[in-house]
Amino acid sequence: MPEDIEAAVQAVHAAKAQAVLYIAGGGALAVADLMCVSGASNTVLEVQMPYSRQAMAQLLGGDPPEQIVCAETGRRLARAAFKRAVALTPVGTPIVGLAATCALVSDSPKRGQHRCCVVAHTASQVLEYSVTLRKGARSRLHEDALVSRVVLQALADASHVGLGGSLVREELTEGDVWSRTGAAHADALDMLLSGQERLIEVGAHGVLRGATRGRIVLPGSFNPIHEGHSELLQAAAALRPGRIPAFERLPNLAPGAARRWRRRRRLTVASPRCLQ
Repeated sequence: MPEDIEAAVQAVHAAKAQAVLYIAGGGALAVADLMCVSGASNTVLEVQMPYSRQAMAQLLGGDPPEQIVCAETGRRLARAAFKRAVALTPVGTPIVGLAATCALVSDSPKRGQHRCCVVAHTASQVLEYSVTLRKGARSRLHEDALVSRVVLQALADASHVGLGGSLVREELTEGDVWSRTGAAHADALDMLLSGQERLIEVGAHGVLRGATRGRIVLPGSFNPIHEGHSELLQAAAALRPGRIPAFERLPNLAPGAARRWRRRRRLTVASPRCLQ
């Protein structure tokens, strides 16, 4: 294993952000790199490789996407991976949903470009990476090795490990095109009010959009939460052992947000961890 890859993986494992990875069409060496450095359980929750269109459709919960290797499919896969990570982790865990879709060297020549799209979805932002490879410059193994570096770079960035793109840039050759962009999620309340999200979870760990670890929701405003509310939640949880309890809670809002709230009632789920 190259020294820079080993050092990067060690740093990712030390960051202890836990990830679900959906890897399609390339980037498999990144999984081997993560698993071959001690501490992988700090990082890897689950890995799936949806290689067929049917597997891709099942992961996305619908028909296969018209185009596999594109930013939109990457975003959908990364979001699905993030939701899966939510389901696998306790409240307060920093999590990453990471997806890679690739079109690389195959046994029959490709008419289109050799390229990859990698997306990392976290509670606060979406990071997107794109590489177009110069055709004929590398074998399948070497193309996969480069894509795997992009996957590790994305995971490091999402885990707040400062590599500055060094894993990828030094491996590029003339004719390769590489880009990296990132955007914070829109305001959670705005997304809820506009209908872009059906559910948000608010707690000490931050805000989760479109996913919640709450398996039992106790209805009410609970604003502010006090000891009696906590006892009610504990009683509800006792009726459904093994499920994570949560409050349906109306948050304290700034004046402008309060006016929006009065126009349209919305729900948030507040984890009991926020009582601590």
